Amino acid sequence: MTSLEGTATNLVGDRRLAECDVLQGMQHFPSLAVLSFRGSTHWTRVGRALKLRRYTVLKGIGHPHLSRVYLEVLFLLQAIRYDLAQAWVESLPKEHVWLSDFDRSAYCRPLIWQAKKLARTTATMVHGTPNQNYLPPVAENVLVWGEAQLQWFRAVNQDCTLHVVGRPDICKFIAPGPPKRLRVVHSMESLMETEKEALARLCSMARSWGLDVSLRLHPSVTRSDLDENWKTAAAALAFENKSENFLASLAPGDVVVGINSTAIIDALIIGVPAWTLADAMRELPCDLSKLRDASGPLLVVLSQPEQGAAVRLAGPDMLRYSRSLGLGPALVAATGAESEELLRRAVGNMLRD
Repeated sequence: MTSLEGTATNLVGDRRLAECDVLQGMQHFPSLAVLSFRGSTHWTRVGRALKLRRYTVLKGIGHPHLSRVYLEVLFLLQAIRYDLAQAWVESLPKEHVWLSDFDRSAYCRPLIWQAKKLARTTATMVHGTPNQNYLPPVAENVLVWGEAQLQWFRAVNQDCTLHVVGRPDICKFIAPGPPKRLRVVHSMESLMETEKEALARLCSMARSWGLDVSLRLHPSVTRSDLDENWKTAAAALAFENKSENFLASLAPGDVVVGINSTAIIDALIIGVPAWTLADAMRELPCDLSKLRDASGPLLVVLSQPEQGAAVRLAGPDMLRYSRSLGLGPALVAATGAESEELLRRAVGNMLRD
């Protein structure tokens, strides 16, 4: 939003779930929760939804894990959301560009569907590293970070127009200093045995070098939610304050490792040495898949005890000189002001097409 300064913008969200700092000026559009519809609808809309229900066959009825009442309520709420979307999209100028977050397509679908129906411009923003779970994109345009995401979307033959815009949210760069802290980032994945062993060995080596070693949990996870392999890996680690902004917390001397977390890419782009310890059999999102290839030397070291011993004697500097550092331009085409200009240009091109 801030990257489009000078352009008329509206932030849409469920006010009941939004953070306080974005509530001012935000347009409310309810999510699929009854409490979110308070003040957003009226009996006429409910009546239209009930009428539509008469002509609709609900899939899932009879499924042992789905309540009939739940399905009926879900249908009514979604029907009202589409009704609200129709009225709202029609009321706004044709020049509006409707932007959807790539992992919030279910929430945005009524708005994007109506916008496309009225031949309005729609686009999907990518704020993480995409995988098959986020296909197909809900909008007709996709704003990607760099060449890696561009080639990935082309390879999966998605019927959308791609625009490379980089990362306007990144405005800092860190010159990596001598390693001081190994930061393990968690992303709700279940650890494979090979990953657990590699992580344990790396953390042990880091501690023997005198590095601080910490674990940053995914924001939606608590310690008790970790699976057994993660609990084993985390037993000797200090837990970070996960409410702190990760990008802002990165500092010279940090080294970031993980399996499936976008935070690994974030660290790499601003100059912090970063690796993925993902097993070769794990399916990774496109950016992390490229990074796994560059992380090969470290994975080899951690899988062979005799080489591990040699590197342990060499000290922590081996973590600084990662071939993955050269991947930055392929993963993210631009950052900061340069990326903001690419984004504005992409929006302009979408409006002209």
